[in-house]
Amino acid sequence: SLYNILNLCQEGMTLRVDVWYPAAEEVKIQALLGETNADAQQQAILCADRGSLHRSVPPTYIRTNEYTEAFQDVINTYGIPKYQEANPALLTLVTFPFIFGMMYGDVGHGSMLFLAGLFLCWKAEDFRYSAPAIFQARFMVVSMGFFATFAGFMYNDFFSIGLPLFATRWVDPDKDGHFSPTYDVKNSGGKGPYPFGMDWVWEGASNELLYMNSMKMKLSVLFGVLQMIVGVLLRWSNAFYEKSALDFICECVPMMVFMLCFFGWMDVMILYKWVHPVDTCPSIIN
Repeated sequence: SLYNILNLCQEGMTLRVDVWYPAAEEVKIQALLGETNADAQQQAILCADRGSLHRSVPPTYIRTNEYTEAFQDVINTYGIPKYQEANPALLTLVTFPFIFGMMYGDVGHGSMLFLAGLFLCWKAEDFRYSAPAIFQARFMVVSMGFFATFAGFMYNDFFSIGLPLFATRWVDPDKDGHFSPTYDVKNSGGKGPYPFGMDWVWEGASNELLYMNSMKMKLSVLFGVLQMIVGVLLRWSNAFYEKSALDFICECVPMMVFMLCFFGWMDVMILYKWVHPVDTCPSIIN
């Protein structure tokens, strides 16, 4: 690698190499060169050539830390953002573990994953060089475990067992397995539903699998479409920043129209059915 770097230099009275560096790091680079020159016979200087910025495109430099590095690597596997392009990694810090939690929602399993992530953070230095992939992913494991536990409380699922955290909103007066709601199902001002998540009485119901799968699928569709719409809006911001009318008209607008007409309307119908119960309504997904 040393020879490869030296081959980039231009010969002459001095060796010259053209490199890119972050503008915010210029003072630190100058200070480091000053310390190096103090104890060396040969001198090294930094000459900033800001006039060449318009002749070439600067490389992408994304500042990360130990928490954001793993999420940025996930983004880079799909494509590295261009210079001054909107970077979706900031949103991925929440959306990636949250959507994972929706798929893996269970208080028991999520807590185990969360504790495993905390253990990796606690013993991080033991994995820094022996298992660098685990060291880098430790905060991601913690985030996924946290959101999996949160989603488990929403689904009221603890190793496939319902948790009676609050009083149920269903009763079985005849003790024949046919439950009736005690809350206002029409949302007309009466008693509200279960305070948080799913009612634990659904555990063991004959239509539990059909109802839970339908609910989880609709939630996944809602958040998945929302995430894709945010991605399209980021594409809009890039087109506005680059002042590219061609990209906006031929790419951004068709993408948004397709997204809203096909998936956005389905989300509207899902939300409408949830807040406006109808006795005989068609199935949207199933």
